[in-house]
Amino acid sequence: MARSVPGIVFNRGDITLETIIAEIVDNSLDAKAKKIEIEFFEYKSSGQSQDIGFAVFDDGKGFADIEGLFDSFEIEEKTGKKERAADDIGKYHIGLKIAPLTMFKELHVLSKVDDEILFSSAFNPNKSGLDYDMDQTPRVNPTYPSMYHPKLSQLNPEIHQVISKFIKTHSAWKTCVIGCHRIKNILDDGNKPIDLLVTGSSGPKHFAQFLGMTYQKYLEDAEPPMIQITNCRKDSPYKIHPIDPFWKDFTPSKFREKQIQFEHALSKASDDEEELEIQTQIDFCKSMARYGTYKGYTHVSSKIDGIKVTPYVIPVGEARTIIAKNTIEGIRWNNSTTTRPMHRAVTNASSELLASNRVTGFFFYRGKRLINFGKFYELNVKDNDANSIRIEVEYPKELDDTHFEVSPNKERIDNFSEETWADIIRALKQSEGGPEYAAPFNVERPFFIDTIIARKEPTKKKRKPNPEAHFPNILVRSGEGGAKYKKCSACGFLHNPDDNDEICLKFVCAKCSEKNHGCTPTTCHYTCSVCTAKGECKPGNCVNVCKFCKLIHEEESCKKICPGGCGKPAPDCICTPKEVCDGCNKDKCECFEGESGMPLAKGPKVKLTLYRKNKEKNVELLKSALERLDIQPDELA
Repeated sequence: MARSVPGIVFNRGDITLETIIAEIVDNSLDAKAKKIEIEFFEYKSSGQSQDIGFAVFDDGKGFADIEGLFDSFEIEEKTGKKERAADDIGKYHIGLKIAPLTMFKELHVLSKVDDEILFSSAFNPNKSGLDYDMDQTPRVNPTYPSMYHPKLSQLNPEIHQVISKFIKTHSAWKTCVIGCHRIKNILDDGNKPIDLLVTGSSGPKHFAQFLGMTYQKYLEDAEPPMIQITNCRKDSPYKIHPIDPFWKDFTPSKFREKQIQFEHALSKASDDEEELEIQTQIDFCKSMARYGTYKGYTHVSSKIDGIKVTPYVIPVGEARTIIAKNTIEGIRWNNSTTTRPMHRAVTNASSELLASNRVTGFFFYRGKRLINFGKFYELNVKDNDANSIRIEVEYPKELDDTHFEVSPNKERIDNFSEETWADIIRALKQSEGGPEYAAPFNVERPFFIDTIIARKEPTKKKRKPNPEAHFPNILVRSGEGGAKYKKCSACGFLHNPDDNDEICLKFVCAKCSEKNHGCTPTTCHYTCSVCTAKGECKPGNCVNVCKFCKLIHEEESCKKICPGGCGKPAPDCICTPKEVCDGCNKDKCECFEGESGMPLAKGPKVKLTLYRKNKEKNVELLKSALERLDIQPDELA
């Protein structure tokens, strides 16, 4: 462990504010914190425009004593690694110090030790003129822990204000880390930190997305930690939910699973309104399943213990919009689901880190922590149309250094072994796809194979499916000549007009006047329940039933004798036909007639029961029904 660090170490230019916050959250999770709160505040004492600070509170185990707090400022070297618990996220023991002090001049750490609040401070050596040396006398960088009191002159008013919150609620908090006095741009050029992070909402929402994706697997635990962000704009904090970049809850198999659940619920619907709502969800599942997330084969390595690889292709933009419209807030199936898919970046976000062209490629998970995303490495993909490709690679931290070289601040994978890359390619060679998907994934193929044809990307005007691999087929889902996914004006869901086997659930057959029987615009597939003929009859009107005897004749003519008295077979009858009631089959109708009424008039649905004797009442009911259905009488002409 290093106790003296040269100033050049604090000059890293690749550290982002997201990285700094995540590093401190890592420490909180390693300290078994169940509640973590992040706060951004304005820091006027620096005299700089748009200067902010941050504070991270947690209720973890804290430090056992004053020496433990001071030793937390040590810097771990690769050759002298700290002994860690099996589930620790930390790697080089530098996140608490180097990461914040590359962007901020001051770092303050408070902890409750034996019912006393102790604090210690560290400073960027290049901006403060104080060497980072834990063994120098007096101990000024970092300072040796001392008891905090609100009149300490070495701390500026904003720091005291943040600490006062810690003191007032110290029964809930055990540790607080504060960074302030920026020494470089905190956000992307042109963005104003106070406007976005302190007084605005887009900054906290952006961090909620980033942390939700980074710690998704922690937040999905049976007893997950509660992580939230506060600023002065909102009294209630922004709670961080798990964010899934792969849209795993919307694969074809998930759609089918939900369809079965909805069909079960339909059988228990209490009224027509609930029945209509559930049926709409069933239609949604049936129609959109093929346009859901493509999930490739999950490869569990037999070469390197612990590596697991699964390729995904998230739905096209219009499909994601339809899914969002037909699910509850957060794009979830129900309120019991906490995980939300990564839909789109926050408008006016504090950085471009979560822009669509960056949330793509390989996603490396070291244990349960997302380390890196946004790169395709040697797959060499450059087209933005391929942003929907997201490949999940999971591995245990025991593979550090031997197979994965993680950057000290865990914001990227610097390198991986040749064996690891070969295993990833082996995983992507596995075949997946089939009729449960819409084109071009409706054929089983490897996701990626390293051949000239398989790597060949379709041109803008010739977007035909690749015959060898799905990897370039992502580009076939858009552009001229590609799969023509279109939103249907009848049902509101997606269809592929080139797919003759796919029929809109709202399509009404011109011949049988029915839907959901597999009929197409050119062929009726309705099977008559009386004569069993296909494509010939309508429900309730079998064309093969004899109108005289109501039976089905094979070849011979009807033998029924004319009831008119001429003595000839009914088909040859020359008598004047008599009109008979089609209900009771008598010359003078003897059918029962009740009172006319409207047993159902709710929402868009109307049911009428009309009897001939109630002419005036029938007219009133018809007018009322037409008005509810928004039909003008002259439209019936």
